Amino acid sequence: MKVVFKISIGILRQGSDDLYRGQQPYQKGHLAPAHTFSNDRNRYVSTFTYTNAVPQDSSWNSGFWSTFEDRIRQYARKTCTKLPGTLYLLTGTSFAKIQNVDGNLHVFPDLPVKPLQQIAIPNSLWTAGCCVRHEGISDSFAVMGNNVWNFNRESLTLQITVATLQIFLTADVTNHHIGGPKVDLFPGDPNCAKNDMGNLPPPARRKKLKKTM
Repeated sequence: MKVVFKISIGILRQGSDDLYRGQQPYQKGHLAPAHTFSNDRNRYVSTFTYTNAVPQDSSWNSGFWSTFEDRIRQYARKTCTKLPGTLYLLTGTSFAKIQNVDGNLHVFPDLPVKPLQQIAIPNSLWTAGCCVRHEGISDSFAVMGNNVWNFNRESLTLQITVATLQIFLTADVTNHHIGGPKVDLFPGDPNCAKNDMGNLPPPARRKKLKKTM
């Protein structure tokens, strides 16, 4: 359905259509994905707020990042809820940028953020998930990727462990003097940073619609 973005009452500094207009290739990208909350109309509509949006490269948002969001939904639907368990998700932005140096992955936290009038364009986005089972066992994963289209097909959007993501984010916030000394994404369950679940399932196959005469 067609839904327009709305302001959040009580928040002084937030985005607007005027700030995003004409700033291609960046678009209003959801932090909490609309499709993830699409089981109910009200939940779906609630994701269309400027406080739930950041500038995202349109190709990356609808490509590599969208694929991982779909894989997370597949894991929630086919694995976590059937264990049975509850999946907790955290999503955020970062100053850090992933680069491949001589075949090794490095994260550089001190690269400048591109200005978008009054909205900063994040260098990267991340999502961390922890599936907490009823018997007290936890499985976790994390995804991080550069907010840019990479023309040499090296997406640098990849799945990592929660522990690795916390190291990246700790260096990020420490370098910019906005937090620290250690990032702990799931302080209520220490196992979330220890028990890596392995690879997320592949994205769902799109059903082809039959043409009608």
